[in-house]
Amino acid sequence: MSGLLFENCPLGCSEPLKTTEIVTPDGPLRLCPACGQLISSCSKQVYYDSLEASNRPEGTAPSLKDMKRFQQRTRRILRLTETLTGRSARDMALLDVGCSSGALLHVARDEGFGAVSGVEPGSASAATASAAGFEVHRGFLEVNMFAAESYDVVTMIEVIEHLTNPLEVVRAAHRVLKPGGLLVTNTPNMDSWTLQWVKGDWECFDMYATDHGGHACFFSPKSMRTLAGRTGFEFEYIRTGGLRLAEKGRVSPLRYKLLKILRELLTLPARVMGKGHEMLVIFRKAS
Repeated sequence: MSGLLFENCPLGCSEPLKTTEIVTPDGPLRLCPACGQLISSCSKQVYYDSLEASNRPEGTAPSLKDMKRFQQRTRRILRLTETLTGRSARDMALLDVGCSSGALLHVARDEGFGAVSGVEPGSASAATASAAGFEVHRGFLEVNMFAAESYDVVTMIEVIEHLTNPLEVVRAAHRVLKPGGLLVTNTPNMDSWTLQWVKGDWECFDMYATDHGGHACFFSPKSMRTLAGRTGFEFEYIRTGGLRLAEKGRVSPLRYKLLKILRELLTLPARVMGKGHEMLVIFRKAS
């Protein structure tokens, strides 16, 4: 297997991609000048190898140290869906795309969602989620025969950046959602101050990172709006948070400590101005 993973913009733009000065271990990121999407220069082989590395029983579940933070964040996201729909969790069915070993499904079940299920291509992690009592469809959302208009909420948490075909997958999510249903995504923000400071050293570009390997498709608010418009969705909600000014080990210890102090001062302005590096975006299917 050879060749670049992406030759063209994955959001369907026709303009030629431009090489940027953001250099990652897989080469410089490329930019779609039309929609602002950033794209990895990795090869197909590197991409598929990185995905296979995460196909293990524990999947991408957070470590015990990070589990409490993950659960708190996930609860906030799920409760936001109740606010935006004006409905109780017990009256809604949720599908988690890329559910891995079921970390989000556990939180959704605890939050009282009326029906909770997942779809996951990795056989080992899907087996773990199934063993925990969840209905898990093995494979991909765009090829599984899910009934149309059967879910109220579809979640893709830290998934969309892994996709080589985001248009196809998001259109599939639109098809399975009921009118007024929500697609919830969480992904790194390429319009963040973190990218401006850290550039190609940002850990989200590490193709083989244990907890988030396989990132290849990088979104900004602009490209997310483009994605919504091309898949039939309305752009409902966006929030960013988090800030990093250096990756540990990439700068001297003294500089890292000084940048941590500066980060604390800039974290709130980054969130207010939409420059945080974690981007929560919600699309709505028209009623």
